Amino acid sequence: VNERIKIIRRLARKDAPSLERVIQKTRAPDIADALSFSPPHEQKIIWGIVKKDDDLASEVLVHLPEEMLEGFILTIVSFTNFYISRNIYM
Repeated sequence: VNERIKIIRRLARKDAPSLERVIQKTRAPDIADALSFSPPHEQKIIWGIVKKDDDLASEVLVHLPEEMLEGFILTIVSFTNFYISRNIYM
């Protein structure tokens, strides 16, 4: 695991504001690696930033390991549905 991936994971764990800046300066394959080494709650934070840039998001998805892709998408979709339903009922 390279240093950039460790930094992304550490910042995601803390939900640090500087995470967005680091992601913007990181190559898509490295972001995909960070996602693949992160637990679901960190994945959600990282993906929340990545998805703001459609081109970057598509590049990251291409670089995710195939065996992780389905689970990752299900995690993100379930988180999004929870967030939407929570806001509807508040």
